[in-house]
Amino acid sequence: MSTLILELINNSRGDSLFEKALQCLQTLREICIQKLEPKLFNDLQNLIKKQAGNIDGRKDFWKKVVDGK
Repeated sequence: MSTLILELINNSRGDSLFEKALQCLQTLREICIQKLEPKLFNDLQNLIKKQAGNIDGRKDFWKKVVDGK
């Protein structure tokens, strides 16, 4: 699921796939909570934050993540 989320973010033209990536991220978060695996979610979230800060156009995705929480 983590790989899929990263692919959606990186392959998005503009923000066309951001909503789908956000939905997948939310689902992964819920599953990680149920399975008591918060590190998996937190590591992915930190990776997304790091990558989004380095790539123009992806900063918008990170802003959506922050605004949605």
